[in-house]
Amino acid sequence: LLNSELAKKPQISEPAEGVTYTALQSFCDVIKELLTRWKYPHISNVNFDDSYKIYDIIINNKNRKAHGKGIRAITYTSFVIALMDFCVSKNLPHSRNIIIDSPLTTYQGKELQSSIEEISKDMEEAFFNDLAEIDKNRQVLILDNKDPNEQLKSRINYIHFTGDKSNGRQGFFPS
Repeated sequence: LLNSELAKKPQISEPAEGVTYTALQSFCDVIKELLTRWKYPHISNVNFDDSYKIYDIIINNKNRKAHGKGIRAITYTSFVIALMDFCVSKNLPHSRNIIIDSPLTTYQGKELQSSIEEISKDMEEAFFNDLAEIDKNRQVLILDNKDPNEQLKSRINYIHFTGDKSNGRQGFFPS
């Protein structure tokens, strides 16, 4: 009896309703707007591939995952922030708080340098300037080794982690 019950496979069906094309395209438009403000090079279109194996954004007809680490990091960040912006604009639930680790600095380890696409200085500056203008009803914490310029530091809640107990703030969690 137990073997026959275990042998039965559950019926898995496709959901009756998925995300509509209109909603996906509206979301992709928010991503494109962010990337444009961040001076993403030559951006012409952002789409979403909802196929089972991809399920990610397509930028300029190229899968996000086909880019190097630097571009993947900044485009992932655009996805996360756009999701917050999209949810807030549509009155959908969102905490309005985001923590992003290393959107501009990529871990290079033993990987070949050719597989890492660096973020341009213009793009980095545009990224920081845009996030400094974020609505006051949202919070974005960025942990990165890249610093905004001195003028911008005075307009945001900038905290430098020194890694040294006797000099400034050691790390994210105060000692």
